[in-house]
Amino acid sequence: MDSTAIDHLMGLLGVQTDYYDFRGEHRLVPPSARRDILAAMGISSEDPDSVSEAIQTIELDDWQRLLPPVIVIGASGEHEILLHVRESDLESRLHWRLWCEDGRLLTGHVRPALLQRLGERTIGEHKWIRCKAALPDDLDPGYHELAIHAPGRSEAWVCRVIVVPATCHEQQTLQHGERHWGLSVQLYALRSERNWGIGDFGDLKRLAWKAGRRGAHMIGLNPLHALFPADPVQFSPYRPSNRSFLNILYIDVPAIEEATDCAALERLVRDTGFAARLESLRAAEHVDYHGVTEAKLSALRLLFEDFRKRHIARDTKRAQQFQSFVKEAGPALETHALFEALHAHFGRRNNGSSGWHDWPSEYRDPCSDAVMRFALRHREAIDFHQYLQWIADLQLTEAQSAAREAGMSIGLYRDLAVGVSPEGSEAWSNQQLFAAGATVGAPPDALALKGQDWGLPPLDPGRLRRQAFAEFSQLIRSNMRHCGALRIDHVMGLLRLWWVPQGSDATEGAYVYYPYRDLLGIVALESQREDCLVIGEDLGTVPDEIRQSLPGAAVYSYRVLMFEKNDDGSFRRPAEFPRRALATVSTHDLPPLHSYWDGSDIDLRERLGLYPDEQTIHHARASRQYDKSALLQALQQQQLCEHTGETIDDNLVVAIHQYLARSDAALVTAQPEDWLGMTEPVNVPGTSTALFPNWRRKLVQDIDGMLDHPTAHRLFAAMSEERS
Repeated sequence: MDSTAIDHLMGLLGVQTDYYDFRGEHRLVPPSARRDILAAMGISSEDPDSVSEAIQTIELDDWQRLLPPVIVIGASGEHEILLHVRESDLESRLHWRLWCEDGRLLTGHVRPALLQRLGERTIGEHKWIRCKAALPDDLDPGYHELAIHAPGRSEAWVCRVIVVPATCHEQQTLQHGERHWGLSVQLYALRSERNWGIGDFGDLKRLAWKAGRRGAHMIGLNPLHALFPADPVQFSPYRPSNRSFLNILYIDVPAIEEATDCAALERLVRDTGFAARLESLRAAEHVDYHGVTEAKLSALRLLFEDFRKRHIARDTKRAQQFQSFVKEAGPALETHALFEALHAHFGRRNNGSSGWHDWPSEYRDPCSDAVMRFALRHREAIDFHQYLQWIADLQLTEAQSAAREAGMSIGLYRDLAVGVSPEGSEAWSNQQLFAAGATVGAPPDALALKGQDWGLPPLDPGRLRRQAFAEFSQLIRSNMRHCGALRIDHVMGLLRLWWVPQGSDATEGAYVYYPYRDLLGIVALESQREDCLVIGEDLGTVPDEIRQSLPGAAVYSYRVLMFEKNDDGSFRRPAEFPRRALATVSTHDLPPLHSYWDGSDIDLRERLGLYPDEQTIHHARASRQYDKSALLQALQQQQLCEHTGETIDDNLVVAIHQYLARSDAALVTAQPEDWLGMTEPVNVPGTSTALFPNWRRKLVQDIDGMLDHPTAHRLFAAMSEERS
């Protein structure tokens, strides 16, 4: 097969055939990876005719469409669109209608012969002309729909017109130069005397209120995405089932309105055996997802049955509120709830969980007759899962309200995962958008010399555009609900993702590019609508385009102190941090401060076999000693600490956070693990749950205890003083 044709095709599809690695060395994508990535996009590179046909389809498709499927334009500047018309139709009057999001209907007509010509192309018997037309200049930011009737075509050409602002939302306090601080927690890790073995929205509400009264401006959270109630072993928040919906295990069961006088629930919780189970779940060192799921679902089913009898059957105001939520959420919620019912159904039939790829073939298509028949027969089960999403949404709303009432300028700060499980609701519901033959990962870098394969199916950029970015818009919108800030995990994914062909090593992948400016514009639009700050997690290999464009779009950078070093190994001075940034000491993928300082994280990784050889272990220990010395020197230069010992104490913990709080970064967060002296990490990248209890470890103290800890008082006071 002609490699030139394949390279040309890959260029049209946004697949990069070469790249520069983390050392700056030029790398070529191997032929096998090129072939497999094209196959993941549905194109066989083994067949010359298939390659030629794909090239022709891509190159000619736009020419033979009067309108593109979608156009994203800036709110300021000229509003223009490209039209493609046959030369024989240049003198025709094309009638257009533009439905504005605010309800206005604009109409008019245009003669292509009077428009500016930008090119021409002969396809078959016809010559096609590309010309530029002006759109109304008073379009507000939002989603509009343009339709044009063309000669000889019964149906109108339709284009989604998305008008976007230039920047994302920034709170006025930040615009005026104020600097804020907050806490960062894993919600499931919170302890309290009243939760059911996992941190919940009730705990979050209490934490937000108490931390806000102590001067915090925000509470950073792990992703709250829907996981797998029918398969509790899948509990990684960064490998969710559906990112547009919430994890129902975070529901605070006793806080549900139906729990107030539900006799069935009262009998359940008074049962001595059930009460003992709850006590055991609370006391456990790690979250028992199986136990928590079983306990919560048994109670939630009782509450739903009570809700059906007392509200749905009587069409009460509360029932109408639920129905309004379902209507607003639309088909996406219906399909997600249908997936949940199917997942539970086939899990019971198979004596365990079952991914949708293992379901009978007629159930793998959400629109199949078999699925529709199932939906009719199991309406109550679908309604149950919609009810759970409604309750979770209400309780998250209450937590954000508590944060704002406590004086927080931002409140909850949510996290959007970069991808989803291939076996989850989102992948099942939107199969046409995902490339089934590849996964997302990262090329080799200093921390992962063998590269990374995250096992997440990538969105196909071409299909995303043909679908007019509807799913992407909905995804961003749903994750900006009930929060003041959103962190976009691996924000580089708006520009490019590292695709790894299934069955291949992570080193044998390639970068696939996405319509970056369009996606960033949609993020800005939803950000402005929801008054939601945007933080882009830009760690690892970051393209220059990302670094250069995000600050101007008011997307905040994500800066981790341990990585903020100069070329000579010294730590970046506080004044050298960018203003539009969130700075933190560590992250969920890095060790807590105490294990970083005593090197126990290196010991752990050695025990888990994550180092390739003794030389690498020795280098890790030597580098850590150097970094600790450099950090102590940086603290001493700021006259924050005279600490010289090998052990870490409360003074050093406070000094490190004070150093960060002194930085020019507008936002700074601290995590309770550091002031509580914990050493066990949240997650050890590169390990499975069989090797290490990732995403399960709880905090060592409850909410009141951790906020009243002496070091917490000192740290909060130092942060407030430095940030004021």
